Amino acid sequence: MKKTWIVIALAVGLFGCGGKDASTGGDSSGGGTAESKPSNKNPWGSFKVGSYETTKATTTTEVAGNKTSMAMETKMTLMNLTADKATVEAAMTMMGNTTKTSMDIPLSATPTPPPSTTATAPTGSVKTGSETLTIAGKSLNCKWTETESEVSGNKTVAKIWMSEEVPGFVVKSVMSTKGTANTEIVSEVTDFKVM
Repeated sequence: MKKTWIVIALAVGLFGCGGKDASTGGDSSGGGTAESKPSNKNPWGSFKVGSYETTKATTTTEVAGNKTSMAMETKMTLMNLTADKATVEAAMTMMGNTTKTSMDIPLSATPTPPPSTTATAPTGSVKTGSETLTIAGKSLNCKWTETESEVSGNKTVAKIWMSEEVPGFVVKSVMSTKGTANTEIVSEVTDFKVM
């Protein structure tokens, strides 16, 4: 069970680290066109060693009328940075126990393998937008992506807010699944520091 929570925390914290960046930004210096361009920033490679984010995630599950809730705090700190990778330490605290792990994150996107043809393809939609959120007491311009999908009778809605001003970029996420078990995971940055 503890490994499941660790995987959830890492997935939320590393969401923006590979493949395509969900945030885009146009030229805000005036002039030019209003056309959006993909960002060249990296969720960890854009910051200096010592930068960190602290996130609180709460998971609530309801099965057969029984509701459980569990909270976890994760502090992700940029420990080392080279031209090709960022080393991030994740310190996860749950039920009074802290587990630390270190991971190397490539700074260049790795192609995503094609999906398996044997898996059931989810059906759903994707929406995007912009919103200003107050995160850790600071007003941040965020880009969000919301996905809705349904697989095997379970409907999942996930919304993720990202800001290039915060290490790791992900500042908030809400995911809910309705089906045989109802689950909601809410994660939000509670503190961050940019070195």
